[in-house]
Amino acid sequence: MIAGATRAVVDGSVVFVQLALEVGTWTRQTVERTAAGLDGVVSVDLGRRSRSLVQRGQLRAFSEAGLRAQLCDVCGLADGQVHTLLVSDGQLFADVRVDGVYVSERVTGGGGVRCEFEMRYTQLGQ
Repeated sequence: MIAGATRAVVDGSVVFVQLALEVGTWTRQTVERTAAGLDGVVSVDLGRRSRSLVQRGQLRAFSEAGLRAQLCDVCGLADGQVHTLLVSDGQLFADVRVDGVYVSERVTGGGGVRCEFEMRYTQLGQ
């Protein structure tokens, strides 16, 4: 484990080292209607809709093949389905959709190979 980093788990099976997590604010949606002859508007609050999350992580393996398998698991999360993200500091994010996975260069050295990546999520509202 890297000093200052936490562990993240998606759907209880895809595990990686989390380097950073940025959590956006919730957006709300409303419908506003006017009527002839009335002053003002009627505003109907439709509730929370979504928020964005950006997570940077790192994968480590003893071999290139091992790292490739882990990357396939992470990239496979961008399937349009909703997932659950659990961070070892206790944060739980349900109903997150992975919108993209961006992988940086692989670094070989020491006891294996590693790479950093960024995942962008949309957490769906209730």
